[in-house]
Amino acid sequence: MTGLRAAVLAGLKDDKSIEQLKADVTMDAYSDWGQYDAWRELNIEGMVGYLESAGLVD
Repeated sequence: MTGLRAAVLAGLKDDKSIEQLKADVTMDAYSDWGQYDAWRELNIEGMVGYLESAGLVD
């Protein structure tokens, strides 16, 4: 999860939208994990919500 957090945080600090993050943050190293395709975008959305609620981004 630290890789996801770092990638999403960097994207948000670059003013990327959630849709841009979904396209850019692929987490290819984990593509062989079960349910990767089903959960990747949801994990990105969840991380955006977490980072925003934690006050780490505007």
